[in-house]
Amino acid sequence: MEWASFLCENGPFHSGLGSRGLKLLDMRVPQQAELNEATTLSCNFDLAGLKLYSVKWYKDDFEFFRYMPDNSPHSQALPVPGITVDLSASDMNTITLTHLGFNSSGSYRCEVSTESPNFMTVVASSNMTVRGAGFLKLMLVTTLADIPICACDKRLTGVHWSGMCAASTSLKRSCY
Repeated sequence: MEWASFLCENGPFHSGLGSRGLKLLDMRVPQQAELNEATTLSCNFDLAGLKLYSVKWYKDDFEFFRYMPDNSPHSQALPVPGITVDLSASDMNTITLTHLGFNSSGSYRCEVSTESPNFMTVVASSNMTVRGAGFLKLMLVTTLADIPICACDKRLTGVHWSGMCAASTSLKRSCY
């Protein structure tokens, strides 16, 4: 799986306060994900001794997840079309999205903020595209399920038919 990863130390996501500043170390978002599957996004940071206020995730500028260590519960999922968060598999560093749809494609942003008195914030974003291979497989299975399946059982008692075509005499000739 290909990942868009941003190694941010001393990069554009550095808070600018030297060794005492908040740093976003990396953000991982798959460039491509499969329809109807799950995927994990991650955002790793260094607080440099500061207190965490929140970690928030956005899709196309709409907040869909927040982690706030002083709140109970710590994690909260917010309704955004195309986004289903597995809260049991998500924390301040990782988010697991399930049941991906085509509308799950978009720009994902991680925003990390520290507590007062500094209220520093670092941000990184990356795009993810949901591919339709899972949709194609589902369609093939559905199509194949509609094809009559006939089984032939030649035991001592003769020929017995099972399946949807048991009443079809034209197909019985294929059983030898």
